Amino acid sequence: MFKKVFYLILFYLITSTVVVGQVSFAIDTFEINEVTITDKAFRGQMRGISEQEWTKNKLENNNGNNLSELLNQKAGIFVKHYGPGTLSTVSIRGSSSSQTAILWNGIPIASPTLGLLDLSLIPLAGFESVKLQKGSNNSLWGSGAIGGNVQLNNKLTSPIRYQDQGFGFNAELNGTIGSFNQRNGSAILGYGGQKLYARTKVLINSTENNFPYQKDISLPNIRLENAEQIGIHFFQDVAWEVSKKHRILLNYWYSSIDRNIPPTMVQNQSSASQYDLSNKIMLTWENENSFGNFTSKIGLIDEYNDFRDENISLESSNYFQNLFAESNFTKEWKRHKFLVGLSALRTKASTASYEINNSELKTAIFSTYNFKYKNLDLQASLRAELVNGEFIPLVPNLGFSWLMNDYLQLKGNVGRNYRLPTLNDRFWRPGGNQALLPESGWSQELGLQGSLNADNVVYEYAITGFNRNVDNWILWALDQDIGFFSARNIAKVWSRGLEPRFGATIEQWNQHFKIQFQYDLILSTNEKAIILPKIDVGSQLWYTPRHQGSIFFDWSYKNMGLNYSHYFTSSSQGINDSIDGYNIGNIRFNYEFVREEKPILNMDSKFKFQSINLFIQFNNLWNKRYFIIERRPLPGVNGQVGARLKLF
Repeated sequence: MFKKVFYLILFYLITSTVVVGQVSFAIDTFEINEVTITDKAFRGQMRGISEQEWTKNKLENNNGNNLSELLNQKAGIFVKHYGPGTLSTVSIRGSSSSQTAILWNGIPIASPTLGLLDLSLIPLAGFESVKLQKGSNNSLWGSGAIGGNVQLNNKLTSPIRYQDQGFGFNAELNGTIGSFNQRNGSAILGYGGQKLYARTKVLINSTENNFPYQKDISLPNIRLENAEQIGIHFFQDVAWEVSKKHRILLNYWYSSIDRNIPPTMVQNQSSASQYDLSNKIMLTWENENSFGNFTSKIGLIDEYNDFRDENISLESSNYFQNLFAESNFTKEWKRHKFLVGLSALRTKASTASYEINNSELKTAIFSTYNFKYKNLDLQASLRAELVNGEFIPLVPNLGFSWLMNDYLQLKGNVGRNYRLPTLNDRFWRPGGNQALLPESGWSQELGLQGSLNADNVVYEYAITGFNRNVDNWILWALDQDIGFFSARNIAKVWSRGLEPRFGATIEQWNQHFKIQFQYDLILSTNEKAIILPKIDVGSQLWYTPRHQGSIFFDWSYKNMGLNYSHYFTSSSQGINDSIDGYNIGNIRFNYEFVREEKPILNMDSKFKFQSINLFIQFNNLWNKRYFIIERRPLPGVNGQVGARLKLF
């Protein structure tokens, strides 16, 4: 009975959205505002949780080339990096790697087989912005957002063309060379007209990763072998204003990565390699009318990977396909804002390690209500979801922010968490367990933040405390009765901590100087004793340092800039060995040449030969020997030089 009612509501919402959209298409004519549509929909906004966002300019001047490096250096979260050419995942506030949702223009892109995504394969140059949200957001994004979510956005939100010059094209070239035969290059071509905006990006990167390292401090250096990597990415983004109130967006992302996997420090050699091929495409329709805002999108993700290791005669090919659809409606009325949406995700997976090809269907209704009164901002969200016809518990969330005075804001959030078992957890042979329960629990956070302007100095400050409990935590552990590793709900984890932040910015004598400090205290402990693997009650999770900190210095004068970043990570416990803490410093200098406007072929229209931006940077400046994962070496001091040329 409940299932029939659920599907009836889904059908009603879908047909209502389509019908209202078609009617309004015919009768409404007022002008569309691109940025307003995105803001009014407020899809993905959550009151009371911590978030950071890096826009295009910040991404261009970042020290890193991929998402893994950005989050490791700028976000104050722990990135589990296995070394060049190997897996890189994120842990937010002591969560597991599969408890972070990775979203591309609002659709999940993590592998349904593993439940995670290799962040080192995601190039920053492909996106207009990257947003990190810490804390539970399951009510909006569904399974996997226990620790938080990372939102990748390459949607066109403003015309590319230069309106004041009437010139419709722009182009950009980027090139970087670095240590260990690193080569990165990209080309971007964009066009903007009155109705159509389009942008094409091609990115190519390669590296040998043959850096020197020591197996032991008493031994001479040797070079890492079998660590080569080459990747190609292609992005195509199109925005078409069909009418003054209707807009259609097309986003396509192709990636091909071929990499060798280097040996660990206890291996003499490695012949392992992996090939990853991915196609992602999404079509979005946006509509704004006097009744409200409608957004509908469909997306297809098609991914294939092939792992080979000749030394052990292993070849494993895996394929999965996600078909995604979502519609949501937003209405704003006085102090109130409402959102209701529905989504469906169909997953198919094929691998030789499953007895049969498996599929999964998730359907969900989600809603958000936002109320503002004077200095108080409240938001409540609720999600109901069916997985293969079975209901999961309702997922609520409540957040608030309160502007106490001109210098201080109080914010807080409480929400329910859940993560469904991955397809590998359930169907891998041997070890899969179809009787697994979802990981579930509750999380809370409370914080103060504010800013103060005094004598040409802007001070920013914040402190956040968080608490999270997760039951039925899934671990792959050795089962004495059957003699091999299997997935089981055998752990319970309690995560809590503090995140103080401080910054100061000075603008004087045409100079900009900024210093930022951030620190994270994370206690993420096991609350149940486990025999195999041996885990004591109260012990910190593996690969979860208790202390992390960073200091950033930024200085700029006219067309030049200098920034230095320093990171501290305390010791942690790995599966095999303990891992020492480390301090790492990175520095970057850039200079930009800008030309004046010049006439085009002696015609009236003009353009700016935009700019040439040159940079040089050094990573691990103090040449520290350190490890994030035991037995996986990382490079010492290394450098890059590059240029970004904006043609027109």
